[in-house]
Amino acid sequence: MNTHNIYTYFFTALFLFCHLNLFAQNPYVLGIVANACGNEGNNELFFFQNGSSTFDINDLTANYNGTIRTVFTPDVDLTAALNNQATCSSVTPLFVSPADGLIPPYAKVLIFTSTNGQADIYDFNILCGTGPYYVFEDQGSNGSGSQFPDGTNGACNAPIQNFSLSFGSGIVSTVSWSPCNLTGTDGLPGKEDGALIMFSSAGTPSYLNYGCNLGIALPIILLDFQVVVEDEKTVKIFWETSALQNEGYFVVERVVETRTEILEQVPSKTTERSTQQYTVYDSQAQAGKITYYLYWFNEHGEEQYAKSIEVFVQHKNLFYPNPAPQGEIFIPTQALPTPVRKISYFDELGKIAYQSEIPPYSSQNSVILVKPDVALKAGIYFLEITTEKEIISQKLLVR
Repeated sequence: MNTHNIYTYFFTALFLFCHLNLFAQNPYVLGIVANACGNEGNNELFFFQNGSSTFDINDLTANYNGTIRTVFTPDVDLTAALNNQATCSSVTPLFVSPADGLIPPYAKVLIFTSTNGQADIYDFNILCGTGPYYVFEDQGSNGSGSQFPDGTNGACNAPIQNFSLSFGSGIVSTVSWSPCNLTGTDGLPGKEDGALIMFSSAGTPSYLNYGCNLGIALPIILLDFQVVVEDEKTVKIFWETSALQNEGYFVVERVVETRTEILEQVPSKTTERSTQQYTVYDSQAQAGKITYYLYWFNEHGEEQYAKSIEVFVQHKNLFYPNPAPQGEIFIPTQALPTPVRKISYFDELGKIAYQSEIPPYSSQNSVILVKPDVALKAGIYFLEITTEKEIISQKLLVR
């Protein structure tokens, strides 16, 4: 059978889920490959995401519905074969197998349930640049995996399965699933290679099967997220996703200082084999620093993804009034990206007509009063505002 792309799905989904819960403190189960491609005993696997602390694989205990395993070891040869098949950059390998068993915070971890995992038939190219993935083997399996019941043809009365990972210090991630709900590529219950279960952050199972040749049918992968300031009051929020199978919705949120507002809620575009693009406009952007958050919620209303971008919106008039009697102006500090350090007035010949150092200030909502102590002739000046990071110049009319 053709088996080379099934792991593309698993690992791409794993890449997605590594971002789903960036704020989670504890490690948790992400997915199970219950009906593996190729040799069932060799190629079953499960994966999890580490929490916010370095984790020692020697502290891991797996409970396969009552079968306990406690010895998980790195395999240099398997890791080399996985990297060889992936053909990613040798400088940044996709897979690593740390001899000391230490897994850094929020790392992605893959564990074969046997000591005979096959790597040479899988295609991992699509995952280049998304690693590293930490690879280990279950040494208690005596060479053969087959820890996960893989469904049945026809009537099914298989019991509910429980799978848990204990990470020590009382931290346990437990998921439950039904072999009877494993599906074929037609979406109907049945025993077919490629059946897997993906779990949300709350442990809700999703039963998927896109066969051993599909690596694009994903719950969601964010391919691009951009926030562009188009003019003084308009910000464009754009994002692009891979194929999206699950129902759900996106939420775009605007945060200005401590004030949070939902800008828009956008239904997910469910599709199978193409990318999707989304655009939202903020037509009421205020001057100053704005952070935009993009969230994705699955069909259960569970938050599955969060990403943010900070931008600075600069209105045309950084000061007022203009024209300014005797050159006296006010500068709202929130209209500038960083604190103001100096104000300079240049006449039409480029000579400094007035200059003032601005003392340090702390309030983000303050207004700087600039009142020249020299007599400025009526006419056109160029006001230069020097901040901690940049110099901004605007035309000023003095009357």
